[in-house]
Amino acid sequence: MTRMRFCTPAGKMDLQSKGAKPPAGYLPWYETRPAAEKPIVFGHWSQLGLRLDPQASCLDSGCVWGGSLSALRLEDRALYQVACGGYQAPGG
Repeated sequence: MTRMRFCTPAGKMDLQSKGAKPPAGYLPWYETRPAAEKPIVFGHWSQLGLRLDPQASCLDSGCVWGGSLSALRLEDRALYQVACGGYQAPGG
């Protein structure tokens, strides 16, 4: 499921798109969750970047591409980041 970025409100998945902008008729998968669901924290979407929303937080801040490694303390939602020291993945 690391390739899923977008789906329709009915649950049809798009496993091909890679960017942060959904194709027509699709939404980011986390926006299709019912509002009553507990908050979720996820990663593996560097093009979306660091995003701290009340119901869905993306912690992928691009460490593999030279960004930061991010962690979120759940009790108070404090954000911690460590620079990745200029590391860049092969092909990046």
